[in-house]
Amino acid sequence: MNIQILNKIREYDRIVLFRHVNPDLDCLGAQFGLYQWLTDNFNDKKISLAGDFDFDIVNLFKFHDFQKVSDDAGDYLAIVMDTANYDRIDGDVSKAKEIIKIDHHIVVDSFGHINLELFSSSTCEILANLVKEFGLILTKETARLFYIGIIGDSNRFLYDSTTPATFKAAIALLETGINITGIYDELYLKDAKDLEIKKYIYNKYQVKGNVAYFILNQEDLDALDITREKGSDNVNLLAGIKEFKIWVAITQDTLHGNYRVSMRSRNKDVRQVAEKFNGGGHRQAAGARVRDLGEVEQLLEMLKELAENE
Repeated sequence: MNIQILNKIREYDRIVLFRHVNPDLDCLGAQFGLYQWLTDNFNDKKISLAGDFDFDIVNLFKFHDFQKVSDDAGDYLAIVMDTANYDRIDGDVSKAKEIIKIDHHIVVDSFGHINLELFSSSTCEILANLVKEFGLILTKETARLFYIGIIGDSNRFLYDSTTPATFKAAIALLETGINITGIYDELYLKDAKDLEIKKYIYNKYQVKGNVAYFILNQEDLDALDITREKGSDNVNLLAGIKEFKIWVAITQDTLHGNYRVSMRSRNKDVRQVAEKFNGGGHRQAAGARVRDLGEVEQLLEMLKELAENE
């Protein structure tokens, strides 16, 4: 299958890279990293990116030199990454002549003409091992972008989705000479303002059984002068506490009239709850969307039962 993917890339003059809505580090690392790798190795092709890039998380990559989709006419190859089901693709992939799906989630839709669906820590892990196997140019910039995605979805190699293949990918990326200290600093160093956010959340968090959670409504976000995404990013402030088996960030999304829920756990499959509330993700890290605080209570009750189930 891997040689089929390379042959398809060589076949098309135009390639559009897609990923899922509400991007995280892995899907952006995959999209940006593959864009960089393609432009390094196939400078005669027109490569562009689909999706919305108006998110704070995009700035963490310091990657701005890319071409967004300007039109969807003509024959092109779509490569859709980190997206388990067709409905979560960010952008219109319907006019693609052929689709390659590259993903590491539990299979929901095998919507590609070629489907590379592997259990792994991240889509960036799959891509790093894939391009290493291809034997073409792997630059430090491509490696940096893939590495961000791997540490994002593996939580710095802490999740049990981390396997020998994860470290094989990391070795290939490290061999390019990337500065991992600089990468970690960019992602995890905080501003003094973040102390106020932490203080606010630590004073507001609540507990339901073995589930710890905080809710930030629009008034809270305004008071802290942060975006909804920034609020949700603080979910792991409640991690590492022995009594909390699941920890949750709930943030109001006034633009779409709902609440976004970010769930994390040590060893509980929170994905099964997320899927009941317009969401999904991974066993220990998942997200959902609920309509109102009434649904928030239903979701928290399910998580409480999950945390109590041995």
